[in-house]
Amino acid sequence: MILLLLLSLPINDFKVIQGLYADGMYELSEKQARVFIQKYPDEKITPDVCVILLNSMLKQRKYGDVINSADRFIKRYPQKRSDFYRIKGDAQVKLGLFKEAIRTYSRLKGDDAYTKIGDAYYAMGDYKKAMEYFGKVKDDYAILSTGWCYYKLGDYENAYKTFSQVKDKKYTEEAEYMKGKCLLKMGRKDAEDTLLNFIKKYPETPYRGRIYLSLGEYFESKGNIDRAKNYYKKLLRLRPPFNHIGLTYLGILYYNEGKLDSAYAYLEKVPVTSQYFGNALYYMGLVKIKKGEKLDGITVLQQVMEDYPGLRDYAAFRIGEVFEGMGKTEDAIRYYLDVKGKERVKALLRAGDILMKTNPDSGLSIYRKALETGKDRDLALLKIGVALFKMKKYRDCVNHLNADIKKFRSPVYKARAYLLLGDASLKLKDYKNAVKYYNIAVNTKIKEVVPYGLEGLGWAYTGLKDYAKAFKVLDRLQKEYPEFRGKGSLYLTLGDVAFAMGDYKRAEKSYKRVKGRQEPEAMFRLGKLYMNTGKYRKAAEVFLNLRKKYSVFEKSDLALYLASLSLRKAGDMYSSIAQVKSLIKSPIDKELKRKGTLLLADNYFDIAEYDSAIHYYEKNLDLYTKPDNGMLPAIKGILYSLKKKGRNLEDKGNDYIRRFKGTGIDDRVKFILGEILLNEGDYKRAEKYLKDSTAPEAQLLLADVYLKTGRDNEGLKILKTLQNTPSVSKEASLKLLSYYMGRKMYKEALPIAEKMGDEGTEYRVKALIGLKRFRDALKLAEGLKGCKGALYRGLSLLGLDDESGVAHIDSSTTCDETAPEAIYEKSLYLYTKGKVKGIETELVKVRYLYPESEYYSPSMILLAKVFLKQGKKQEAVKVLEDVIKRKDKYEKEARSLLNNIH
Repeated sequence: MILLLLLSLPINDFKVIQGLYADGMYELSEKQARVFIQKYPDEKITPDVCVILLNSMLKQRKYGDVINSADRFIKRYPQKRSDFYRIKGDAQVKLGLFKEAIRTYSRLKGDDAYTKIGDAYYAMGDYKKAMEYFGKVKDDYAILSTGWCYYKLGDYENAYKTFSQVKDKKYTEEAEYMKGKCLLKMGRKDAEDTLLNFIKKYPETPYRGRIYLSLGEYFESKGNIDRAKNYYKKLLRLRPPFNHIGLTYLGILYYNEGKLDSAYAYLEKVPVTSQYFGNALYYMGLVKIKKGEKLDGITVLQQVMEDYPGLRDYAAFRIGEVFEGMGKTEDAIRYYLDVKGKERVKALLRAGDILMKTNPDSGLSIYRKALETGKDRDLALLKIGVALFKMKKYRDCVNHLNADIKKFRSPVYKARAYLLLGDASLKLKDYKNAVKYYNIAVNTKIKEVVPYGLEGLGWAYTGLKDYAKAFKVLDRLQKEYPEFRGKGSLYLTLGDVAFAMGDYKRAEKSYKRVKGRQEPEAMFRLGKLYMNTGKYRKAAEVFLNLRKKYSVFEKSDLALYLASLSLRKAGDMYSSIAQVKSLIKSPIDKELKRKGTLLLADNYFDIAEYDSAIHYYEKNLDLYTKPDNGMLPAIKGILYSLKKKGRNLEDKGNDYIRRFKGTGIDDRVKFILGEILLNEGDYKRAEKYLKDSTAPEAQLLLADVYLKTGRDNEGLKILKTLQNTPSVSKEASLKLLSYYMGRKMYKEALPIAEKMGDEGTEYRVKALIGLKRFRDALKLAEGLKGCKGALYRGLSLLGLDDESGVAHIDSSTTCDETAPEAIYEKSLYLYTKGKVKGIETELVKVRYLYPESEYYSPSMILLAKVFLKQGKKQEAVKVLEDVIKRKDKYEKEARSLLNNIH
């Protein structure tokens, strides 16, 4: 008796209920809990039993019962209200009552409330709001949940970072798995290894199947079918549903590859009881059809239609296709007409198309049949017009629609009728009437009609040569319907017009809208547009896509060359090399081969592979059968390559001079040799070749030789003479300006700058500042824009002792081009005013950010003076020694200042 009493104690009943719940026996735990609550309503542990009861019902998806019971328990056992609110909220979430759940969770306190509200927002797909609440909590569950939010939002980088912060062992496995998934979504090369290492670390992980599936889908999406197969095959070793997924996916892959026996072998292994059997059966039917067993395939697809409603229409459509291919048009039409749902429109069109090939009137009977179950006869009337249009009976089409346009009751079909009237008028080159009909269609404001009406107006206005109106309506079309894709040649024409007008954005939009027969030409012109505007990566992408998509296009070879050239201009020499090698190996015309070999050689030169560069420069020369100026780039390339290799380039150069004597090429070779030797600092040998060359460019370089060797008068004499030689007059003037400005000979520089017009404005301003004509300089600087304008205005104002110039100079420090000079001039002004404080922090920017600037040495000398005023002798010595090492024109001043430091 005592034993029986002990067994029936409330605590023992409670333990039984706990055990049933823990073992997943939710129906029994619910039943026992109800008995307990009824038997012991006032026991201390009864509220805990209520919690188990609610959780048991939740597990059994009795969400409505959970909510009702929770409300009763909240009133009866307030000490457990937090648990009851939490479970009630969970039930509301399951029912999709998210707002109600959030109100319920808000009754919880602190982190618990924030976490559950975050869960609710996550469940309803509002991930940003969910993160707002998870962010209020410091535990690892909140961090993990935030990572999931980033993942759902497609922000995989932040998701990865967030998952990396999870430390609690309870969540680390899931977090590490998700890190691998993030890497996969980001396309990272280490994603695969990360996920496979995860499996090694957690051999019993429940994520194994998902990982193999994800990797398989990833590699399939990348076109790496072999890798995808390997991962799908790994699924076969797992339990359902993953092994069934693997069989189905492998079957589909092999089907797509045309390996029909392999496909069938996998598909037939999917059990009839599997949720994937319908898909497998569908593809088994397709396999039989592909193998020529069409009747057997049809039988299988008919079974799919009967047993798998979700695949019924796809199967019916496929059966229609098979019968159509067999020439059994009646059976094809029967199945097409049996298609419902999403495939119905396509099937009806297919049925109509079959009949339109032989008898348009019979084709229209299909549309009439469709209309019998519709609202009215408008579509039939419209389709008659469409049939006449397709038969190229444009005048009959116009007459038919004009006769029946008043009979249309549907605004949509009436608008389409006007659209068709516009199209027919356009074909008849009746552009004025086309404009009228298209305007009526557009003014209906029916969304599915308006874009076609606007496009038609563009065509009509183009036919009238009213390009301004054509652009206007097409701009509206692009703005209001950015996804619309219409006819090709109109946009090609408008793209060319916009390109010629310099309206590159409009041209780009127009070219991109070209589809169909004209698309390859539009792609070619779009690539050239990108090249013209310096968007070389985009240009290469377009040209390569053109080559891939339209390999037989007449400009396909030229597109590949331009892609290679664009890649070179984008700085991607290796990709350029790969593409141009592919080009010159193919059968192309000689001129393009010349361009290709030269481009290939130039690329090798730029990556310092000089032997390969010489090889292709020589191949380029071999393509010429007689002396031609086109040979000069290759000759120049060979000589420069020899120089880079440290070889004697003069012997090779003299060989070319002898070989091409009297052709004019010999004169240019002398110039090239002189240029190379001048750049090497071998002025004496450079002078020899430059003197022998009659090229004006050679005389320019000879002037450089004289100026660099102290024969200034001879150099200046040549430059003054060349100012009257049109081909080099600008370069000669610039060299004279540089000479005079560098020596502060502003009186001599000013008239040269004035003769150069707008191109000499900057030099004029600098010369005027140098001559202390600050008001004139300021007036002229007002017309200059950007950083240089700000710099010169600032210098002019400082010259007038107007300290507002400092602000102008400060604004010019934002550009690398003007920053060193701006920093120096501002610092010099403040130094002369005795405002030394803070100057050193500005001048050190020149030291570390602009070491190649011509203002480096004067800035360091000024910095040394500032350091000396501050008593920092050691720092002053250091910067002065740096200036001396540069051995420029400031060396003497730096030594003098250094020698005076005691």
